[in-house]
Amino acid sequence: MTDAERADAEGAAEQPLAGGRGTRGVVRVGDTVRRPPRDNAAFARALLRHLEDAAPGIAPAFLGQDAQGRDMLGWIAGDVEPSLRDYDDAAVIAAARLLRRLHDSTRGTALAGESEVACHFDCGPYNAIFRDGLPVAWIDFDMAAPGRAIDDLAYLIWMWSISSQANRAPLAAQCRQVALAVRHYGLAPAERAGLMVAIIGRIDGNIRYWEAALCDLQRVTVSEEKARVMLRWSHDERAHMLRHKTAFAAALEAG
Repeated sequence: MTDAERADAEGAAEQPLAGGRGTRGVVRVGDTVRRPPRDNAAFARALLRHLEDAAPGIAPAFLGQDAQGRDMLGWIAGDVEPSLRDYDDAAVIAAARLLRRLHDSTRGTALAGESEVACHFDCGPYNAIFRDGLPVAWIDFDMAAPGRAIDDLAYLIWMWSISSQANRAPLAAQCRQVALAVRHYGLAPAERAGLMVAIIGRIDGNIRYWEAALCDLQRVTVSEEKARVMLRWSHDERAHMLRHKTAFAAALEAG
């Protein structure tokens, strides 16, 4: 009997898990996580199966489906971030290396298809498991799909190192971490020119996401007020990037 089957047989209690902006009803049952399948469930399952062998520990194991049709994932011990904040250099470096490990494990595989790699596409701190202050695994592969590595790295740089908020790290510290992320991901100098465009492109994608969410609040797990806050924040982030474009471009090149 597997751990998942044992938890079901013993009638383990369901513990609702907070977080996520697009999937309702995620719960912990024993040493498993149960998630209603999303549109890309087949791809996410195949990716998790692949990572279990190609990059052990980097993501939850896919354990099948339970009697309710929910995907069953292995529980990864650690902490999950409740919201964005400042992260130290060590955490940013670890996140960049963790993303590179994900990309390298899928490069040239059927999961990447005709694209460069399989991307997480939502690799913010809120989708990482932390231990001792460092990210050690990725969770929530609801947006995973084949894509360009630079687009995934662009999102990571934005989420982990760049912020328009007045209570966050000063510009100099943000630029330092941008350079660290690029360097420790291992992006070749010749490939860095497209990063600024990619970061702004990911912010634009976030703006479109929240605009669409306001037209159909059933798509997300937040209130209309929260969705409006997120849309304003996304616009602030875009303005911040453009206002400091020269400084960030220099940091990306220096990385």
